[in-house]
Amino acid sequence: MRAVALALCATAAVACTKTRYSSTVNAPGNATLAPPPFENGDPALYVAPSDPGERELYVGPGVVFGPGIGRRELGSDDTAVELGMFLRLAYQERATSHRRDDLPMPKLGAWALNLGWAPLQYANRAELGPVHVEVERQWLVATVGLGAAVYTDDGNAGIQATLAAKPYGVRFRYMAETGFEVFGAFQLELPTAITWSR
Repeated sequence: MRAVALALCATAAVACTKTRYSSTVNAPGNATLAPPPFENGDPALYVAPSDPGERELYVGPGVVFGPGIGRRELGSDDTAVELGMFLRLAYQERATSHRRDDLPMPKLGAWALNLGWAPLQYANRAELGPVHVEVERQWLVATVGLGAAVYTDDGNAGIQATLAAKPYGVRFRYMAETGFEVFGAFQLELPTAITWSR
């Protein structure tokens, strides 16, 4: 009985007090009853949207191959063959956007960096070809490149020049230890570009 009496007393005490509270701060929220801004429709106040343009990094991986005369002396009826790979990089800015909808290609007169390596040069035996770095000037499919080349297996280094009207080309080298080399440079390239807004 004592427990029942205590429960009844507690219920009565709660019923006599205020058990629900309402916030008086920022409730139900700030409401602005002012009229919305007025638009008078004056054409002189219209600001046309502008195209911010794009920045583009051209990335063109590819393969190059062709017959020629390499660093090994061969008979008059023999020909060496070189197979290589390269990566062409070029940066440019464009005045218009949506370049990604077009076929990526460096603009006329663009400068590019060509990094490459020939994993195979075959004369009377299979050997590693040279690593090269070229700076290129490009006009659509025509390119002129000049740079350095080095054979990593023996350190034989020299200068390299490449003339191309893709997919055809020819590559010249003068190496410090073995002299002149000439190879056909048939190129297959996958044009790719990374673009972002200016």
